[in-house]
Amino acid sequence: AIIAVGISLLLGVNGLPYFNILTGKEISFAAYGASTITVSIVLLVTLITFLTGFYPATFLSGFNPVEGVRGTYTKGKKGEKIRRGLVLFQFTVTAILLIGTSLAYFQYQHMQSMDMGYEQEQIVVVPSSLSSVMWYYDEMKERSENHISVNSVTGSKTVMGSDRYFTYQIAPEGFGEDEAYSIAKLFVMHDFLETMGIGLIAGRTFSTDFATDPDEALLINKMMVDSLGWGSPEDALGKTFRIDDRTGTVVGVTEDFHYAHLRQDLEPVIIELPNSQNQRIANIDYLKFKIDGRNSSEALSHIEEIWSDIDRIQPFEYYFLDSKIEEMYATERQFSVLMGLFTILAIIVGCLGLLGLASYSVSQRTKEIGIRKALGASAAEIFYMFSKNYIVLIVIAHSVALPIVYFAANWGLSFFPYQIDLGFYLVGTFVASLAISIIVSLLTISSHTIKASRINPVESLQQE
Repeated sequence: AIIAVGISLLLGVNGLPYFNILTGKEISFAAYGASTITVSIVLLVTLITFLTGFYPATFLSGFNPVEGVRGTYTKGKKGEKIRRGLVLFQFTVTAILLIGTSLAYFQYQHMQSMDMGYEQEQIVVVPSSLSSVMWYYDEMKERSENHISVNSVTGSKTVMGSDRYFTYQIAPEGFGEDEAYSIAKLFVMHDFLETMGIGLIAGRTFSTDFATDPDEALLINKMMVDSLGWGSPEDALGKTFRIDDRTGTVVGVTEDFHYAHLRQDLEPVIIELPNSQNQRIANIDYLKFKIDGRNSSEALSHIEEIWSDIDRIQPFEYYFLDSKIEEMYATERQFSVLMGLFTILAIIVGCLGLLGLASYSVSQRTKEIGIRKALGASAAEIFYMFSKNYIVLIVIAHSVALPIVYFAANWGLSFFPYQIDLGFYLVGTFVASLAISIIVSLLTISSHTIKASRINPVESLQQE
Protein backbone atom coordinates (compact mmCIF):
# COMPACT_ATOMS: atom_id res chain seq x y z
CA ALA A 1 0.00 0.00 0.00
CA ILE A 2 2.85 2.38 0.85
CA ILE A 3 4.59 1.65 -2.46
CA ALA A 4 1.34 2.19 -4.39
CA VAL A 5 0.66 5.52 -2.67
CA GLY A 6 4.25 6.61 -3.32
CA ILE A 7 3.94 5.82 -7.03
CA SER A 8 0.59 7.58 -7.20
CA LEU A 9 2.12 10.69 -5.60
CA LEU A 10 4.86 10.75 -8.21
CA LEU A 11 2.31 10.35 -11.00
CA GLY A 12 0.06 13.00 -9.45
CA VAL A 13 2.75 15.62 -8.99
CA ASN A 14 4.24 15.12 -12.46
CA GLY A 15 0.90 14.67 -14.21
CA LEU A 16 -0.97 17.58 -12.58
CA PRO A 17 0.23 20.24 -15.09
CA TYR A 18 -1.00 18.11 -17.99
CA PHE A 19 -4.28 17.44 -16.17
CA ASN A 20 -4.76 21.19 -15.73
CA ILE A 21 -4.15 21.76 -19.43
CA LEU A 22 -6.62 19.02 -20.33
CA THR A 23 -9.38 20.29 -18.03
CA GLY A 24 -8.66 24.02 -18.20
CA LYS A 25 -8.41 24.12 -14.39
CA GLU A 26 -5.77 25.50 -12.03
CA ILE A 27 -5.46 22.76 -9.41
CA SER A 28 -2.40 22.91 -7.14
CA PHE A 29 -1.20 20.71 -4.28
CA ALA A 30 0.10 23.83 -2.54
CA ALA A 31 -3.47 24.97 -1.98
CA TYR A 32 -4.10 22.07 0.42
CA GLY A 33 -1.01 22.38 2.59
CA ALA A 34 1.65 19.81 3.51
CA SER A 35 -0.06 18.79 6.77
CA THR A 36 -3.38 18.07 5.04
CA ILE A 37 -1.72 15.98 2.34
CA THR A 38 0.38 14.06 4.91
CA VAL A 39 -2.63 13.23 7.08
CA SER A 40 -4.60 12.18 4.00
CA ILE A 41 -1.80 9.83 2.88
CA VAL A 42 -1.51 8.24 6.34
CA LEU A 43 -5.28 7.71 6.53
CA LEU A 44 -5.33 6.29 2.99
CA VAL A 45 -2.56 3.78 3.70
CA THR A 46 -4.24 2.77 6.96
CA LEU A 47 -7.62 2.33 5.30
CA ILE A 48 -6.24 0.26 2.42
CA THR A 49 -4.25 -1.94 4.81
CA PHE A 50 -7.32 -2.51 6.96
CA LEU A 51 -9.53 -3.38 4.01
CA THR A 52 -7.00 -5.77 2.44
CA GLY A 53 -6.43 -7.54 5.74
CA PHE A 54 -10.05 -7.68 6.84
CA TYR A 55 -11.22 -10.56 4.63
CA PRO A 56 -8.23 -12.89 5.18
CA ALA A 57 -8.47 -12.30 8.94
CA THR A 58 -12.20 -12.98 8.93
CA PHE A 59 -11.77 -16.07 6.76
CA LEU A 60 -8.98 -17.54 8.88
CA SER A 61 -10.77 -16.80 12.15
CA GLY A 62 -13.69 -18.92 10.91
CA PHE A 63 -11.39 -21.80 10.00
CA ASN A 64 -12.17 -25.07 11.79
CA PRO A 65 -8.82 -26.57 12.95
CA VAL A 66 -10.32 -30.04 13.49
CA GLU A 67 -11.43 -30.28 9.85
CA GLY A 68 -8.04 -29.12 8.73
CA VAL A 69 -6.21 -31.76 10.78
CA ARG A 70 -8.56 -34.51 9.65
CA GLY A 71 -8.17 -33.45 6.01
CA THR A 72 -11.89 -33.02 5.63
CA TYR A 73 -11.67 -29.27 5.18
CA THR A 74 -12.42 -28.16 1.64
CA LYS A 75 -11.93 -24.73 0.19
CA GLY A 76 -15.41 -23.33 0.39
CA LYS A 77 -17.37 -21.60 -2.28
CA LYS A 78 -17.72 -18.42 -0.24
CA GLY A 79 -14.34 -17.07 -1.31
CA GLU A 80 -15.06 -17.88 -4.93
CA LYS A 81 -18.33 -15.97 -4.76
CA ILE A 82 -16.60 -12.94 -3.26
CA ARG A 83 -13.90 -13.00 -5.95
CA ARG A 84 -16.50 -13.26 -8.69
CA GLY A 85 -18.54 -10.52 -7.03
CA LEU A 86 -15.56 -8.17 -7.03
CA VAL A 87 -14.82 -8.86 -10.69
CA LEU A 88 -18.50 -8.39 -11.47
CA PHE A 89 -18.45 -5.03 -9.69
CA GLN A 90 -15.31 -3.94 -11.57
CA PHE A 91 -16.78 -4.77 -14.95
CA THR A 92 -20.08 -3.14 -14.06
CA VAL A 93 -18.22 0.11 -13.37
CA THR A 94 -16.22 -0.39 -16.58
CA ALA A 95 -19.40 -0.91 -18.59
CA ILE A 96 -21.01 2.21 -17.08
CA LEU A 97 -17.98 4.31 -17.94
CA LEU A 98 -17.52 2.79 -21.40
CA ILE A 99 -21.16 3.29 -22.43
CA GLY A 100 -21.42 6.66 -20.70
CA THR A 101 -18.25 7.96 -22.37
CA SER A 102 -19.55 6.94 -25.78
CA LEU A 103 -22.89 8.68 -25.18
CA ALA A 104 -21.13 11.85 -23.99
CA TYR A 105 -18.95 11.84 -27.10
CA PHE A 106 -21.91 11.35 -29.43
CA GLN A 107 -23.81 14.18 -27.70
CA TYR A 108 -20.80 16.48 -28.14
CA GLN A 109 -20.49 15.56 -31.82
CA HIS A 110 -24.23 16.10 -32.26
CA MET A 111 -23.93 19.65 -30.92
CA GLN A 112 -20.85 20.34 -33.02
CA SER A 113 -22.54 19.19 -36.22
CA MET A 114 -25.79 21.09 -35.74
CA ASP A 115 -26.70 23.80 -38.21
CA MET A 116 -26.60 27.02 -36.19
CA GLY A 117 -28.40 28.98 -38.88
CA TYR A 118 -25.49 31.33 -39.56
CA GLU A 119 -21.97 31.19 -40.94
CA GLN A 120 -19.07 30.60 -38.57
CA GLU A 121 -16.03 30.34 -40.80
CA GLN A 122 -14.00 33.41 -41.76
CA ILE A 123 -15.91 35.63 -39.35
CA VAL A 124 -13.47 37.76 -37.38
CA VAL A 125 -14.80 39.06 -34.05
CA VAL A 126 -13.18 42.14 -32.51
CA PRO A 127 -14.20 43.19 -28.95
CA SER A 128 -14.99 46.91 -29.20
CA SER A 129 -16.57 47.77 -25.86
CA LEU A 130 -15.16 51.03 -24.42
CA SER A 131 -13.11 51.57 -27.57
CA SER A 132 -13.12 54.95 -29.30
CA VAL A 133 -13.59 53.00 -32.54
CA MET A 134 -17.31 52.92 -31.76
CA TRP A 135 -17.39 56.73 -31.96
CA TYR A 136 -16.04 56.42 -35.51
CA TYR A 137 -17.83 53.22 -36.50
CA ASP A 138 -18.85 54.49 -39.96
CA GLU A 139 -15.25 55.35 -40.77
CA MET A 140 -14.06 51.94 -39.54
CA LYS A 141 -16.66 50.17 -41.64
CA GLU A 142 -16.04 52.17 -44.81
CA ARG A 143 -12.24 51.90 -44.70
CA SER A 144 -12.33 48.19 -43.87
CA GLU A 145 -14.66 47.34 -46.74
CA ASN A 146 -12.40 49.19 -49.17
CA HIS A 147 -9.98 46.26 -48.91
CA ILE A 148 -10.63 43.48 -51.41
CA SER A 149 -10.30 40.79 -48.71
CA VAL A 150 -12.97 42.27 -46.40
CA ASN A 151 -16.43 41.39 -47.69
CA SER A 152 -18.61 43.09 -45.08
CA VAL A 153 -18.57 44.64 -41.60
CA THR A 154 -21.21 44.74 -38.89
CA GLY A 155 -21.55 44.94 -35.12
CA SER A 156 -23.61 43.33 -32.36
CA LYS A 157 -24.21 43.37 -28.63
CA THR A 158 -23.20 39.75 -28.09
CA VAL A 159 -21.21 36.98 -29.72
CA MET A 160 -23.36 34.53 -31.63
CA GLY A 161 -23.74 31.18 -29.91
CA SER A 162 -22.76 32.40 -26.45
CA ASP A 163 -24.85 32.01 -23.32
CA ARG A 164 -25.01 35.79 -22.96
CA TYR A 165 -28.08 37.50 -24.36
CA PHE A 166 -30.61 40.06 -23.16
CA THR A 167 -34.37 40.10 -22.81
CA TYR A 168 -36.70 43.09 -22.57
CA GLN A 169 -40.32 43.68 -21.64
CA ILE A 170 -42.01 44.04 -25.03
CA ALA A 171 -45.69 44.09 -25.98
CA PRO A 172 -46.52 42.64 -29.44
CA GLU A 173 -49.37 44.01 -31.52
CA GLY A 174 -52.68 42.91 -30.05
CA PHE A 175 -51.32 42.88 -26.50
CA GLY A 176 -51.90 45.66 -24.00
CA GLU A 177 -49.01 47.48 -22.34
CA ASP A 178 -49.72 45.57 -19.14
CA GLU A 179 -49.40 42.31 -21.13
CA ALA A 180 -45.79 42.91 -22.15
CA TYR A 181 -43.55 39.90 -21.59
CA SER A 182 -39.86 39.10 -21.72
CA ILE A 183 -38.53 38.74 -25.29
CA ALA A 184 -34.92 38.30 -26.42
CA LYS A 185 -33.60 41.26 -28.39
CA LEU A 186 -30.40 41.67 -30.38
CA PHE A 187 -28.83 45.05 -31.07
CA VAL A 188 -26.96 44.93 -34.37
CA MET A 189 -25.55 47.23 -37.04
CA HIS A 190 -26.36 47.34 -40.76
CA ASP A 191 -25.33 44.32 -42.87
CA PHE A 192 -25.75 41.96 -39.92
CA LEU A 193 -27.69 39.34 -41.89
CA GLU A 194 -25.35 39.60 -44.86
CA THR A 195 -22.20 39.27 -42.74
CA MET A 196 -23.51 36.35 -40.69
CA GLY A 197 -25.16 34.59 -43.62
CA ILE A 198 -28.60 34.52 -42.00
CA GLY A 199 -31.42 33.88 -44.46
CA LEU A 200 -34.28 36.34 -44.98
CA ILE A 201 -37.69 34.73 -45.55
CA ALA A 202 -39.90 37.75 -46.10
CA GLY A 203 -39.58 41.53 -46.36
CA ARG A 204 -36.26 43.31 -46.32
CA THR A 205 -33.27 43.76 -44.06
CA PHE A 206 -32.06 47.04 -42.53
CA SER A 207 -30.95 49.56 -45.13
CA THR A 208 -29.30 52.97 -45.11
CA ASP A 209 -31.81 53.91 -47.81
CA PHE A 210 -34.46 54.11 -45.08
CA ALA A 211 -33.57 56.88 -42.64
CA THR A 212 -36.27 55.78 -40.19
CA ASP A 213 -34.91 52.24 -39.75
CA PRO A 214 -32.92 53.00 -36.54
CA ASP A 215 -36.07 54.38 -34.88
CA GLU A 216 -38.80 52.17 -36.28
CA ALA A 217 -37.64 49.06 -38.18
CA LEU A 218 -37.52 45.63 -36.58
CA LEU A 219 -36.55 42.18 -37.78
CA ILE A 220 -37.97 39.04 -36.19
CA ASN A 221 -37.30 35.35 -36.66
CA LYS A 222 -39.79 32.81 -37.95
CA MET A 223 -40.30 31.36 -34.49
CA MET A 224 -41.61 34.74 -33.34
CA VAL A 225 -44.21 34.63 -36.13
CA ASP A 226 -45.25 31.12 -35.16
CA SER A 227 -45.37 31.80 -31.41
CA LEU A 228 -47.62 34.85 -31.87
CA GLY A 229 -49.88 33.09 -34.37
CA TRP A 230 -49.39 35.72 -37.05
CA GLY A 231 -49.76 33.26 -39.93
CA SER A 232 -47.16 33.27 -42.67
CA PRO A 233 -43.94 35.35 -42.55
CA GLU A 234 -45.47 37.66 -45.17
CA ASP A 235 -48.47 38.24 -42.91
CA ALA A 236 -46.15 39.37 -40.11
CA LEU A 237 -44.77 42.28 -42.17
CA GLY A 238 -46.12 45.55 -40.84
CA LYS A 239 -46.96 44.16 -37.41
CA THR A 240 -45.79 46.26 -34.50
CA PHE A 241 -44.18 45.90 -31.08
CA ARG A 242 -44.40 48.32 -28.21
CA ILE A 243 -40.86 48.79 -26.84
CA ASP A 244 -40.65 51.19 -23.90
CA ASP A 245 -42.12 54.48 -25.13
CA ARG A 246 -41.92 53.82 -28.85
CA THR A 247 -43.38 51.49 -31.47
CA GLY A 248 -41.34 49.36 -33.84
CA THR A 249 -42.61 47.89 -37.12
CA VAL A 250 -41.61 44.50 -38.54
CA VAL A 251 -39.93 45.02 -41.93
CA GLY A 252 -38.44 41.54 -42.34
CA VAL A 253 -38.60 37.96 -41.11
CA THR A 254 -35.44 35.87 -40.87
CA GLU A 255 -34.78 32.16 -40.79
CA ASP A 256 -34.45 30.73 -37.30
CA PHE A 257 -30.88 30.80 -36.01
CA HIS A 258 -29.26 29.86 -32.70
CA TYR A 259 -28.21 33.23 -31.33
CA ALA A 260 -27.57 31.60 -27.92
CA HIS A 261 -25.79 28.48 -26.68
CA LEU A 262 -27.24 25.13 -27.73
CA ARG A 263 -27.87 24.36 -24.07
CA GLN A 264 -30.81 26.74 -24.48
CA ASP A 265 -33.91 26.26 -26.59
CA LEU A 266 -34.32 28.23 -29.79
CA GLU A 267 -36.61 31.11 -28.87
CA PRO A 268 -38.33 34.08 -30.59
CA VAL A 269 -36.06 37.07 -31.05
CA ILE A 270 -36.30 40.71 -32.15
CA ILE A 271 -33.45 42.41 -33.99
CA GLU A 272 -33.08 46.18 -34.07
CA LEU A 273 -30.59 48.96 -34.77
CA PRO A 274 -29.28 51.45 -32.21
CA ASN A 275 -31.19 54.71 -32.77
CA SER A 276 -28.43 57.06 -31.61
CA GLN A 277 -24.69 57.26 -31.20
CA ASN A 278 -24.97 56.86 -27.42
CA GLN A 279 -27.08 53.74 -27.85
CA ARG A 280 -24.59 52.36 -30.34
CA ILE A 281 -21.71 52.85 -27.91
CA ALA A 282 -23.72 51.28 -25.08
CA ASN A 283 -25.15 48.33 -27.02
CA ILE A 284 -22.56 47.32 -29.62
CA ASP A 285 -19.73 45.44 -27.94
CA TYR A 286 -18.34 43.44 -30.86
CA LEU A 287 -17.37 44.22 -34.44
CA LYS A 288 -17.64 41.39 -36.94
CA PHE A 289 -15.78 41.17 -40.23
CA LYS A 290 -16.53 38.70 -43.00
CA ILE A 291 -13.17 38.17 -44.71
CA ASP A 292 -11.83 36.24 -47.68
CA GLY A 293 -10.14 33.11 -46.34
CA ARG A 294 -7.60 33.15 -49.15
CA ASN A 295 -6.11 36.43 -47.91
CA SER A 296 -6.96 36.38 -44.22
CA SER A 297 -3.56 37.68 -43.07
CA GLU A 298 -3.82 40.69 -45.40
CA ALA A 299 -7.37 41.40 -44.23
CA LEU A 300 -6.35 41.22 -40.56
CA SER A 301 -3.36 43.49 -41.12
CA HIS A 302 -5.61 45.98 -42.90
CA ILE A 303 -8.21 45.96 -40.12
CA GLU A 304 -5.54 46.31 -37.43
CA GLU A 305 -3.99 49.26 -39.25
CA ILE A 306 -7.33 51.09 -39.36
CA TRP A 307 -8.00 50.26 -35.70
CA SER A 308 -4.61 51.67 -34.67
CA ASP A 309 -5.28 54.88 -36.60
CA ILE A 310 -8.58 55.44 -34.82
CA ASP A 311 -7.83 54.07 -31.34
CA ARG A 312 -4.22 54.42 -30.18
CA ILE A 313 -4.93 53.32 -26.61
CA GLN A 314 -6.89 50.09 -26.67
CA PRO A 315 -4.95 47.25 -28.37
CA PHE A 316 -6.37 45.42 -31.34
CA GLU A 317 -7.61 41.98 -30.32
CA TYR A 318 -9.55 39.48 -32.37
CA TYR A 319 -10.60 35.87 -32.71
CA PHE A 320 -12.37 33.75 -35.30
CA LEU A 321 -15.99 32.94 -34.55
CA ASP A 322 -15.70 29.22 -35.31
CA SER A 323 -12.79 28.89 -32.85
CA LYS A 324 -14.74 30.77 -30.19
CA ILE A 325 -17.80 28.56 -30.63
CA GLU A 326 -15.62 25.46 -30.34
CA GLU A 327 -14.20 26.94 -27.13
CA MET A 328 -17.74 27.47 -25.81
CA TYR A 329 -18.32 23.73 -26.03
CA ALA A 330 -15.00 22.90 -24.36
CA THR A 331 -16.80 21.73 -21.23
CA GLU A 332 -18.59 18.97 -23.12
CA ARG A 333 -15.38 18.00 -24.92
CA GLN A 334 -13.33 17.94 -21.71
CA PHE A 335 -15.98 15.88 -19.97
CA SER A 336 -15.95 13.22 -22.70
CA VAL A 337 -12.12 13.13 -22.71
CA LEU A 338 -11.93 12.75 -18.92
CA MET A 339 -14.53 10.00 -18.95
CA GLY A 340 -12.51 8.29 -21.66
CA LEU A 341 -9.39 8.34 -19.47
CA PHE A 342 -11.28 6.99 -16.47
CA THR A 343 -12.74 4.27 -18.70
CA ILE A 344 -9.27 3.16 -19.78
CA LEU A 345 -8.21 2.98 -16.13
CA ALA A 346 -11.37 1.04 -15.24
CA ILE A 347 -10.69 -1.46 -18.05
CA ILE A 348 -7.11 -1.95 -16.83
CA VAL A 349 -8.24 -2.49 -13.22
CA GLY A 350 -11.01 -4.83 -14.36
CA CYS A 351 -8.57 -6.86 -16.42
CA LEU A 352 -6.17 -7.13 -13.47
CA GLY A 353 -8.98 -8.51 -11.33
CA LEU A 354 -9.97 -10.91 -14.08
CA LEU A 355 -6.35 -11.98 -14.55
CA GLY A 356 -6.07 -12.78 -10.85
CA LEU A 357 -9.32 -14.72 -10.87
CA ALA A 358 -8.27 -16.70 -13.96
CA SER A 359 -4.87 -17.50 -12.46
CA TYR A 360 -6.46 -18.72 -9.24
CA SER A 361 -9.10 -20.77 -11.05
CA VAL A 362 -6.49 -22.50 -13.24
CA SER A 363 -4.33 -23.37 -10.23
CA GLN A 364 -7.35 -24.82 -8.40
CA ARG A 365 -8.54 -26.90 -11.34
CA THR A 366 -5.23 -28.29 -12.58
CA LYS A 367 -6.16 -31.90 -11.84
CA GLU A 368 -9.59 -31.45 -13.41
CA ILE A 369 -7.90 -30.18 -16.57
CA GLY A 370 -5.61 -33.24 -16.57
CA ILE A 371 -8.56 -35.63 -16.23
CA ARG A 372 -10.49 -33.88 -18.99
CA LYS A 373 -7.48 -34.04 -21.31
CA ALA A 374 -6.98 -37.70 -20.48
CA LEU A 375 -10.60 -38.29 -21.44
CA GLY A 376 -10.01 -36.63 -24.82
CA ALA A 377 -10.90 -32.96 -24.26
CA SER A 378 -9.25 -30.66 -26.79
CA ALA A 379 -7.43 -27.40 -26.01
CA ALA A 380 -10.32 -25.43 -27.52
CA GLU A 381 -12.84 -27.20 -25.26
CA ILE A 382 -10.79 -26.43 -22.15
CA PHE A 383 -10.37 -22.81 -23.24
CA TYR A 384 -14.13 -22.60 -23.68
CA MET A 385 -14.70 -24.22 -20.27
CA PHE A 386 -12.82 -21.40 -18.54
CA SER A 387 -13.85 -18.56 -20.82
CA LYS A 388 -17.60 -19.10 -20.68
CA ASN A 389 -17.72 -18.29 -16.96
CA TYR A 390 -16.01 -14.95 -17.50
CA ILE A 391 -18.19 -14.13 -20.48
CA VAL A 392 -21.24 -14.77 -18.31
CA LEU A 393 -19.82 -12.38 -15.68
CA ILE A 394 -19.32 -9.67 -18.31
CA VAL A 395 -22.84 -10.12 -19.71
CA ILE A 396 -24.29 -9.88 -16.20
CA ALA A 397 -22.16 -6.78 -15.51
CA HIS A 398 -23.49 -5.08 -18.66
CA SER A 399 -27.04 -6.08 -17.78
CA VAL A 400 -26.62 -4.41 -14.38
CA ALA A 401 -24.98 -1.36 -15.95
CA LEU A 402 -27.63 -0.84 -18.64
CA PRO A 403 -30.46 0.58 -16.47
CA ILE A 404 -27.98 2.66 -14.46
CA VAL A 405 -26.56 4.21 -17.63
CA TYR A 406 -30.03 4.75 -19.05
CA PHE A 407 -31.28 6.75 -16.07
CA ALA A 408 -27.99 8.65 -15.71
CA ALA A 409 -27.88 9.51 -19.43
CA ASN A 410 -31.54 10.46 -19.45
CA TRP A 411 -30.89 12.86 -16.58
CA GLY A 412 -27.71 14.26 -18.16
CA LEU A 413 -29.31 14.81 -21.56
CA SER A 414 -32.21 16.67 -19.94
CA PHE A 415 -29.86 19.67 -19.67
CA PHE A 416 -29.57 19.79 -23.47
CA PRO A 417 -32.56 20.88 -25.57
CA TYR A 418 -31.01 19.23 -28.62
CA GLN A 419 -30.32 15.62 -27.76
CA ILE A 420 -29.14 12.51 -29.50
CA ASP A 421 -31.60 9.65 -29.92
CA LEU A 422 -30.85 7.96 -26.59
CA GLY A 423 -32.53 4.66 -27.47
CA PHE A 424 -30.63 4.23 -30.73
CA TYR A 425 -27.23 5.22 -29.37
CA LEU A 426 -27.69 3.30 -26.12
CA VAL A 427 -28.30 0.03 -27.97
CA GLY A 428 -25.32 0.63 -30.25
CA THR A 429 -22.93 1.58 -27.43
CA PHE A 430 -24.17 -1.31 -25.27
CA VAL A 431 -23.42 -3.87 -27.98
CA ALA A 432 -20.04 -2.27 -28.75
CA SER A 433 -19.11 -2.10 -25.06
CA LEU A 434 -20.09 -5.72 -24.53
CA ALA A 435 -18.03 -6.83 -27.54
CA ILE A 436 -14.99 -4.80 -26.45
CA SER A 437 -15.20 -6.09 -22.88
CA ILE A 438 -15.46 -9.73 -24.01
CA ILE A 439 -12.55 -9.40 -26.46
CA VAL A 440 -10.32 -7.64 -23.90
CA SER A 441 -11.26 -10.17 -21.23
CA LEU A 442 -10.51 -13.17 -23.47
CA LEU A 443 -7.16 -11.66 -24.38
CA THR A 444 -6.46 -11.08 -20.68
CA ILE A 445 -7.16 -14.65 -19.57
CA SER A 446 -5.93 -16.35 -22.74
CA SER A 447 -2.35 -16.79 -21.47
CA HIS A 448 -3.53 -18.77 -18.44
CA THR A 449 -6.26 -20.78 -20.15
CA ILE A 450 -4.14 -21.70 -23.17
CA LYS A 451 -1.28 -22.69 -20.90
CA ALA A 452 -3.65 -24.84 -18.84
CA SER A 453 -5.11 -26.49 -21.93
CA ARG A 454 -1.65 -27.49 -23.18
CA ILE A 455 -0.41 -28.99 -19.91
CA ASN A 456 0.54 -32.67 -19.84
CA PRO A 457 -2.23 -34.69 -18.08
CA VAL A 458 0.37 -36.84 -16.30
CA GLU A 459 1.99 -33.76 -14.75
CA SER A 460 -1.43 -32.39 -13.75
CA LEU A 461 -2.46 -35.57 -11.96
CA GLN A 462 0.90 -35.86 -10.16
CA GLN A 463 0.51 -32.44 -8.49
CA GLU A 464 -0.27 -32.50 -4.78
